[in-house]
Amino acid sequence: MRGMILKECRRGFTLIEVLLVLAILGILAMVSVSSFREMTEKYRVESETKTMFAAMMEGRARAMQRSRFSFVRLIPDGLPNPSGGNGGYQVYEDTFTPPDGNEVLDIGQDKLTAEEILKHTLIISLTGTPISRKTSTHSSCEYETPSMTARTR
Repeated sequence: MRGMILKECRRGFTLIEVLLVLAILGILAMVSVSSFREMTEKYRVESETKTMFAAMMEGRARAMQRSRFSFVRLIPDGLPNPSGGNGGYQVYEDTFTPPDGNEVLDIGQDKLTAEEILKHTLIISLTGTPISRKTSTHSSCEYETPSMTARTR
């Protein structure tokens, strides 16, 4: 009879059991938060890459529609962007020397159509067949059927 009374009084958890469960929950929470941060960062980089690609394709479409050149100026990290911040890109439409431009990027003269400051370092590779090269104070190269890939460093 006495053994039954002791078993009935022993309901609940010991301090060691509670601490063990809390430690396991803490470890699981840390792992899930770190995975969530990595996933969020991946989607931010992907979003910036898609925004940049869309701006480049918009510049290409504008150039084809208006029979003018478009230029994409990549600004490396560490160099100031005219709109503030470091790095990024700018898309220009060749409008200097009206009406059709001069096929050379003239910063300050050509029309700026898109600009973005990048928050991540992107390693960009453009592929395609070079059609022509023009040189001035800024070098440029046209590509036929461009595709763009980017990844973080």
